[in-house]
Amino acid sequence: MRKLLVILSFFFATGSSAVCLSDKPSVKSEYENNEAVFVGKVVDEAYLSDDQGFYTALLYSIKVQHTYKGKQSDILVAFNNMDSGRFPMDVGKEYLIFTDASYSPIIISSCGNSKEVSNAAEAIAEVNKLASQDV
Repeated sequence: MRKLLVILSFFFATGSSAVCLSDKPSVKSEYENNEAVFVGKVVDEAYLSDDQGFYTALLYSIKVQHTYKGKQSDILVAFNNMDSGRFPMDVGKEYLIFTDASYSPIIISSCGNSKEVSNAAEAIAEVNKLASQDV
């Protein structure tokens, strides 16, 4: 398993950006342009390190509680580089998440509307409205 985590850390090491290059998208735009939108609770985290022992990334295990868009999943893993573009999360907290994949590992943009549920009432109301139009 450790070998897999090290391989994943190198695979995703170039996939992040430390700067938001454009304005934050609207909830509607982000909903339409992502494959998956859901609320999930972070149930675990694991640090990935390189062969010199430096932490390079975090893997979060997220229990999906409600899916608005995308394939139903029970648990997803989110990959998060240890750079200024990361989307930090805390174990035990719930998040509204927009992501471009319904499979693990997912990557969550820090430049979008993903946020802790306690701060996402407006976004969740809009996502509920958009999801009801998809039916």
